[in-house]
Amino acid sequence: MVSDESLDDIATYATGVGPWKNMLAAPAANGSVVSTGLVARLHARGLSVHLYTLRPEARYIFPQFNNQTTFNE
Repeated sequence: MVSDESLDDIATYATGVGPWKNMLAAPAANGSVVSTGLVARLHARGLSVHLYTLRPEARYIFPQFNNQTTFNE
């Protein structure tokens, strides 16, 4: 769903999308978090980007931003 062709198609019927946060950023080898470039590609097609469900529980936070080392399931 994130190929250029798919994004072009989405832009024909939608004004925005709500991708999962892991589609927008990813851990890098050096321990930082980097953009996947998806936001820029969506904006280039005139689409708005709306994140959803940014939860504070440790299991949902990139390890680089999480001070907690363990959590309960």
